[in-house]
Amino acid sequence: MHDLSIYFESPFENIKVGKDKQFKFFEDHNSRLVQAVANGEPYAALLAATATAVENLKNSIGGQASTSAQQETKTSIVDNVIELFKTTIRKREAQVLVKFDKDNPVYLEFFPHGKGEYSHVTKASIEKLMSQFISAVSNHKTELGQPLLDEFIAIQASYVSARKEQLQKMEDTETYRTSWDGCIEAMKDQAFKNLLIIASENRNHPERIKKYFNQTIIRPPKYNKAGEEILPYTLNIAANTTQAAKISFSTDDSLEITNTSEISVFYYGAVTADTPCPAAAIELLPGESKIVTGEMLGAPINKYILFTNKDATSETEVEIIMLID
Repeated sequence: MHDLSIYFESPFENIKVGKDKQFKFFEDHNSRLVQAVANGEPYAALLAATATAVENLKNSIGGQASTSAQQETKTSIVDNVIELFKTTIRKREAQVLVKFDKDNPVYLEFFPHGKGEYSHVTKASIEKLMSQFISAVSNHKTELGQPLLDEFIAIQASYVSARKEQLQKMEDTETYRTSWDGCIEAMKDQAFKNLLIIASENRNHPERIKKYFNQTIIRPPKYNKAGEEILPYTLNIAANTTQAAKISFSTDDSLEITNTSEISVFYYGAVTADTPCPAAAIELLPGESKIVTGEMLGAPINKYILFTNKDATSETEVEIIMLID
């Protein structure tokens, strides 16, 4: 007997993919639910709340993407002004030295800690350093001239304006991020309610879950050590037939097998590609994934992995990923 507590936990709390795929998964669920009702299934009461949750999620992810892009632009502008300030300081030091060499105490008004602090300026220190330099130029405007003062006042104004806009966009992005958090929780809660009602209408028929939820959308991708995504090998098995996968394996290999169809499929290892399906073949339910080792398939004696579709009318499909350490 299964632990009954698992039926009280939402399966949607542990989705490990990005926002785009999460939205696609729930949008797909909404479409399947609409189609089910159109086909006469008893879920009309779920449609409005589900559609609203999906729409709110869509608006949230769209708004966050837009503000994030705008924030990146504003950040780039701020960084450019900082670089302009650093470059201008390097150029104008010579102008200061013409009037006040490094042994002159006035020089320290401009560079009390040397040029290094200007070279390593950050957002935390730039406003202080700008004010420091502008104050020094203002105190010695007679010697250095009004244009130098105007130049740095203009750079300071550009920075203050750009930084203000950047901070505003950061606030906007955080607002949308908070909105996403609320919307995704509402969506998961609605999907869980839907799942419980659908399950109650389809007791003892777990294979029907595929009609309402496409779990392959939110299956996390697999990567090898080089960081390259491992793409699956897809095998279609016609109704009432057995197919051998065109994939080789050894004792130490591991395969992830996923049934991406709405029909159960049976798999087994064999010596030849035409070995009939044995009674010990393992059933893979719709949407189910399993990790299978070459040893479990009977390697090195067995060289093939075969799949049998016992349904008389419908094709089934599996995806196989060779897991690489």
